[in-house]
Amino acid sequence: KLDDESSISSLSAMTGNAGSINIVTDRLDVLGQSKIETSTEYRATNLEELDLVGGLGGDLSIDAEEIYLINGSLDVGTKGSGESGTANIKSDILLMKGGKINADASGESYATENRSTGGWEAFEVSGEDTWQFATGDGPLVEINIGRIELSEESRIAVKATGAGDAGMLSIETDFLELTGESKISSKATKTGDGGTVFIDAEKVLLTDGSEIETLTEYIMPLEQEMESISAGRGGALFLNAKELTISDGSGMELGTSGAGNSGAAMISSDKVTLTGGSYINGDVKPSEVDDFDDYNDEWRLVTGNGPDIVLDSKEIIINEWSNIDIKTEAAGNAGFLSIVTDSLELRGISNISSSSSRTGNGGYIVIDTDHLLVEGLSQIETATMYRASSSEEAVFIGGQGGNLTISAKNINM
Repeated sequence: KLDDESSISSLSAMTGNAGSINIVTDRLDVLGQSKIETSTEYRATNLEELDLVGGLGGDLSIDAEEIYLINGSLDVGTKGSGESGTANIKSDILLMKGGKINADASGESYATENRSTGGWEAFEVSGEDTWQFATGDGPLVEINIGRIELSEESRIAVKATGAGDAGMLSIETDFLELTGESKISSKATKTGDGGTVFIDAEKVLLTDGSEIETLTEYIMPLEQEMESISAGRGGALFLNAKELTISDGSGMELGTSGAGNSGAAMISSDKVTLTGGSYINGDVKPSEVDDFDDYNDEWRLVTGNGPDIVLDSKEIIINEWSNIDIKTEAAGNAGFLSIVTDSLELRGISNISSSSSRTGNGGYIVIDTDHLLVEGLSQIETATMYRASSSEEAVFIGGQGGNLTISAKNINM
């Protein structure tokens, strides 16, 4: 049991490799801002230091009958040029309340152990450009647990915030529940690619504002574009479940708000239910965080293309103001949406849609089903909507609308 900001850690601060951590126990409690971590942290801060490569990060292995993360965390990753270790977590149950599992290829500023160049107790690695020296790749994280419950804004996240690529997240479980605005997330914010997320479950439930997301966000400065440097690609999502239920304002947010292309999403389930204002979104749009105070057309910098989404299910029910949406509000093109199912029902002002509101092209929608029901003011639509509101905007031509193809034996409206 770890409590009151306690820690078990393995760290490589320079070029030596970090040690591995292996925990075998009946019950593991990580509480009160405590953490178990493995990390490699050496990062060059100038060109002269590039000859050194950080040590390998240590592996983390946990085998327990029960794991409780209550405002505690498991952290595995790299903050520099060294490659991250792996994480393997096995248990009958994982309960997270405000808990976090972080798997980062980080380019953010940090403080680490002293280096021989000075007499400091700690050495701070900071500055806007040091992320470019964070070239190490993130960890493979394997979670094999009978029952997983996330609540109270818990997070399982793989991130690339430097030049190194994020690792991969694999979750195998009988039951996965996210509630209370909890998230499973893959994100790329610089030139490193986002991590792929694999979820294999009997039942997946997202409720109460919870979300699965795969995003890429980096806007390329002009000088990097001239050097043929590419923004990080978004991570792919592969979800396989016998039953997938998304309710109460929860959903999947897949897309790009930068120059990187989105990763694809493959969702396979015997039954998919979206209800209570829930969603599956594949978006190309500017970030909600405005970093362009002096630039009114930031949407022009969002040139990455949206995700291709394939939804394969025996039965799909979309009701109560829920939607599946692929759209572009920027220069990048939306992806395509493919729905293959025996039965597709839209009820209660629900939508399947593709739209373009700027210069990027709208995405194609392809629906292949035996039975299609659309009722209660629900709709399936594709649209392009850009219209200049000033002479300055008149130079732009709106994106093309996406095609809609429906193949069905029976259609009821």
